Amino acid sequence: MQKQDNEELNMTYSGILYDDKNERFVRVRFDRGKGHVEAIVPSGKITSSNGFTTEELSKITEYIIENKEDIMSRAHKISSFMHIFK
Repeated sequence: MQKQDNEELNMTYSGILYDDKNERFVRVRFDRGKGHVEAIVPSGKITSSNGFTTEELSKITEYIIENKEDIMSRAHKISSFMHIFK
């Protein structure tokens, strides 16, 4: 997803995290210029945003939901790797 002026959109994500119900989730962040969006996978819930339109936020939510298995899998690999350092 890119803004019309071709600013690059970068996504970063955490390893696997656990909520108070011991359910797995991942925090994702999308950065573009001075704007950002933070969200939760697998729900797609936006937790913070700045500099993105309502339409762009909807598209990001759709992207997260459609790709939640892949994002969770990638986050699991990070979590598995981090155990080496404990």
